[in-house]
Amino acid sequence: MRKLNLYSQVRDIKNLRKAWGRVRLNATSSQSNSIKQQALEFDKEIDKHLSRIQTQLRTKKYKFKPAIGIAKEDKPGKKRPIVIACIEDRIVQRAILQTLQNISSLKSLIETPTSCGGIQERSVRYAVNMAHDKVLEDGTYFIRSDIQGFFTKIPKDIVLSEIKKHSPDDDFNELVRNSIEVILSNTNELGRDLKLFPTTDIGVAQGSCLSPLLGNILLHEFDKVLNSEDVLCLRYIDDFLLLGPSRKAVTAKLKKGNRILKELGLEAYDPQHNTDKAAHGESNRGIIFLGCDIRPNSITPMKASRTRLLEKVKNRLNRSKISLRASPIKGPLGEQSFVESLENVSHIVKAWGNQYQFCNNEQVMAQLDEKISQEIKEYISFYADQARKLESTDSLARRRLLGVHALVDSKKDPIVPTKKQSTF
Repeated sequence: MRKLNLYSQVRDIKNLRKAWGRVRLNATSSQSNSIKQQALEFDKEIDKHLSRIQTQLRTKKYKFKPAIGIAKEDKPGKKRPIVIACIEDRIVQRAILQTLQNISSLKSLIETPTSCGGIQERSVRYAVNMAHDKVLEDGTYFIRSDIQGFFTKIPKDIVLSEIKKHSPDDDFNELVRNSIEVILSNTNELGRDLKLFPTTDIGVAQGSCLSPLLGNILLHEFDKVLNSEDVLCLRYIDDFLLLGPSRKAVTAKLKKGNRILKELGLEAYDPQHNTDKAAHGESNRGIIFLGCDIRPNSITPMKASRTRLLEKVKNRLNRSKISLRASPIKGPLGEQSFVESLENVSHIVKAWGNQYQFCNNEQVMAQLDEKISQEIKEYISFYADQARKLESTDSLARRRLLGVHALVDSKKDPIVPTKKQSTF
């Protein structure tokens, strides 16, 4: 076999530039203004930054920096350990991912037809479509579950050993090992939450682009064993769905899957006892999978997702109401203004709608649209009341309330001291 110089592929400027394109897209789509701003500033001198990264990789002086750990509370008392690396590290990690994806002998491990997450062109739509087809065919019974604490329990050495079988490049293998090490810069701030993070030999960072690929490599055998002529096992990272012609057939597959997971130090939620994390039953009564309610000839965004959308719209408008209620005579309202708030709501609704574009329950969507329209109607009425209260005051206050920029609110850095000028 011809020796692959994978390390040089990572530092290739085309590969780094492609990696930056993806990192930039993710950063500018983030809900964090800080992450967006960092990416925009980094982009101003991107050629210089990429050249520096390339040189450090070429001279083997590139060092991954400590990341920031965030214990994100999804539910009261339930926190998820998110790791945010610096921009340079995210670029190198993405470049490594792109290199791994191009190793032909490794593709069979990371592109199993029934594995959907973390694989190009294997979106939620892909998984839901396969599930629905199986339901129509003979998938009359289902079991849905997910793997407990998946990313924090991935045994790194097992995955790295598997990668090494397909990579004869020692420098590359060492770079991969270093790229998935979790070292945090804010350990003191995390306090008790530090124990949630995978800072040992077990576990990978949730938030790293490499983690889904490592998970797919680890669970290749799981995917292979749980799929057969009569039973389909769809897996989206750590969520999986078994569909088959009978409860007996599907349950037998789950038992095999549990044995494989146990050997890897992993465990799936039991659908008999963890009803919030797993479920089982007849498919025609509905399957909740990847945010969708899947039934024969009907695919609908799940009720919890619809409720979250409506709450997100309400919260966004309520934040604006608080600012509008405080008279904006002294300065602009920024993102809480009337125009900005409506635009923000529009983006929220559009993003959610695009996420579920493959669903076909138009009646549910119409009902949700009606509820959102009612929230907007009430918001417009509230704005009108506040505007009327400002009719006798400075016209700039009403303009700021609306969200239209005023010249007096612009940044000022005059060359000579400001003095009164004649009007025109």
